[in-house]
This record gives sequence, C-alpha cells and structure tokens, in this order.
Amino acid sequence: MADSPRTSGIARALVSNREAKIKRALKYLRERGAPNGFPACISNDPDFSQQTPAPEEIFTPMLVLNAFADANLGAPEQERQLERVYQSFTAEGLVHFFADREKLIADIDCTSVALELMVKHGAWLPFDIDVTLNVIAGNVDAAGVLRVYIGDDPSRQERVDAAACVNALYLFYLLEREDEVAASEDYVWEHLTGAGLSQGTRYYSSPDIFLLFLSRLVRDFGVPRRRFAAALEERLRERFATPDSSALELAARVAAAANIGLVAERDLSELVRQQRSDGSWPAAPCFRFGRQERYFGSESLSTAWGLRALALGTGENFVVGEERNGFGARPLGDSKRFAARKSA
Repeated sequence: MADSPRTSGIARALVSNREAKIKRALKYLRERGAPNGFPACISNDPDFSQQTPAPEEIFTPMLVLNAFADANLGAPEQERQLERVYQSFTAEGLVHFFADREKLIADIDCTSVALELMVKHGAWLPFDIDVTLNVIAGNVDAAGVLRVYIGDDPSRQERVDAAACVNALYLFYLLEREDEVAASEDYVWEHLTGAGLSQGTRYYSSPDIFLLFLSRLVRDFGVPRRRFAAALEERLRERFATPDSSALELAARVAAAANIGLVAERDLSELVRQQRSDGSWPAAPCFRFGRQERYFGSESLSTAWGLRALALGTGENFVVGEERNGFGARPLGDSKRFAARKSA
C-alpha cells in the first residue's frame, strides 16, 4: 500500500463510514471530554497502562481547540474553553502551563498557542500583544534561540525546544514579526535536518508531534513553505508506518501529511483500526517533564487529534452539518469577548 501525494481512493475506502466515525468521536468529546475541561493524565509508562490525573493545566484544551480549527470544525463547548484560555493570561500577556501558576513559570509554548487562538478568534485582550511579543523575542540564549521558560528560575533559563520554537514561529509569522526570531527558525531547520530528529525534543518525546507543528507553519505561511516543505516531506515519509506507533503519533502523521498535500494511507488505516467503539482513541504521550520519563496525555487529546486526522486524512474536505464555520470558529452568540475572524 503506497502513500499518495493526492486525494486517494484507497484512503477513502480505508475510512468507510467516515462521517459516522467522526460523529462518534465528537459525541465522546461532547459527553466525556468537554464537560471536564479536556483533562490530562500523567503516566511513567508510554503505554499509559497506569495513569493519574494531572493537576489542572490549560495546554491540553488549547491543543484540542487547535485540532478542531485545523479540521474546520467547532469544538465542543468552544466558547467556554476559549474563556478558560483567556483567563489564563497574566497581566503581561503570558501563560503558565499549570492553572496554579506557582507550580511552573510562564513559557513560550503555552503563551504562543494561547495567543494564536486569541488572535484567530478576534479576542479583545487587556494587554498590549506587541509588548508580549517583545518579551518573547528578547527571551533568548547565547545563540539567539528562544528559551522555553520566561522568568527568573535559573534552573530553567537555558532550556530550548524545537517544537516550542515552531509554535512561537507560528505566532510571529501570524503577526508579521518573523524577522525577530530568525535564529530560532534556523534552530528548527537544524533539528528537522539533523540526526537527532528521531529522538524527539526535550518536551515532546515523539518526532511526529514536532513534524505536525511544523506542517501547520508550512501550510499557512509562504516563506516557511519555501524553506521547509521539501525537507519536511522527506522526514515525514521516513516516519510513515513506523511500527508500534501510538494513536497520537498516527494522528499526528496523518494530519501533518494532509497539511502538505500527502495521504498517509498506512497510518490512516491503523488509526481507523485503533478507534474504540465509543469513538475515542487511547491516551498516549504528547508532552513530558523535560527529560524525565513522566508523560502527559489524555483520551480527549488523542480523540481530538484522531478526529482531525479522519477529517483531513483522505485529502478531501469534511463537513458535519452546522459545525463548519470559517477557519474553525463557531458563532459565539452574544459573547463580547470573541468575534471570530480569519487570520491574516
């Protein structure tokens, strides 16, 4: 079974009853994920055979919201989840991973993804976003690469991560300030083309998550597309049909392939096989505590990413009734906080 550079009849056959599969995933997320705020779990085991509830954090809901936006669908309880993101900002426009800000200082990954969501959903922010970007752009190591953490914790000051850099690059391109993070873009290139790609990054154990994040940047902006697209396709093809992949890795590869015009047929087939009867996919590692073997993941996140992969993975657009609306934002009624609009 070959992987195709275009809409694939084989892929369509692999996802027979695609609408029913997606609707089952939506039902699961509406009933089991959204009412609980899309909570994450922590496991010392990549298989998540044993897991404990994670302290409340906002990053998982943000990744769920982005998955629905990528699929051009509205997320369950979208306005409530966006309000949670809005409330997570500090007065300076920064975001901490944990709801309890004393647990961990603010970081560029959470802040960049949160600001992307706010910009795309037309939020009125009570801080100057350009000042926040100044803080991020100035938070660099000796090589000029963006540090992950923003703050005075000396034990974390020099930590960098290529996947987090990609999410920051997306924000800076979105707001047309990409020239200020050129060294970080070079760092991303080095990671993409280097021998260490297969080892993941400091905070993301799977290379497929880095490739997914990068594919979104390549999909949406011309300059990164010209620089990264060929190398991204080469490295992504190397990852197709990797044995013993988790549902989250499969979903990441299928969506990343779709973002650059490919159909990852074998990964799509295995992803369909792993969907459970209730519409969900099992929890799997997404991010981790640095180099420690402690992983964050959840059924909600795996299911949102699986849904996105099914919606995009055959190379054909997908619509579920009234769920579709613009780039993914649902009409938010009388909300005075958000006014959905397309990004630049």
